Amino acid sequence: MMRAAYRSLYRHGMRAFQYRGAEAHTYKQVLRERFEGPRLDVSERTLARTIEFVKNAEKQYCLEYAILARIVHSEYSRLKLRRPRQLSPTYTATIEGLNKTMDLCL
Repeated sequence: MMRAAYRSLYRHGMRAFQYRGAEAHTYKQVLRERFEGPRLDVSERTLARTIEFVKNAEKQYCLEYAILARIVHSEYSRLKLRRPRQLSPTYTATIEGLNKTMDLCL
């Protein structure tokens, strides 16, 4: 199940960022980190909703794309500066709130 979820998220994310640029590379790197790290403890429903969210992000200039692009941009900044994963409390709270209300795992 996790392998299928990874493949779907990878495929749709790459399509959203059109397989090019720093965004696509960063998306791939962050996705790999999240799936290779400690086992994700999420429900099938949450994974399905996350896949649907990323699938909707394929349509350029939609809300899902804007959210995903902002998340990837902040991760790019973190990786470029080679800092440990310490994001602002406001940003973290916003992402956690989005995940909780929409039942996602971004």
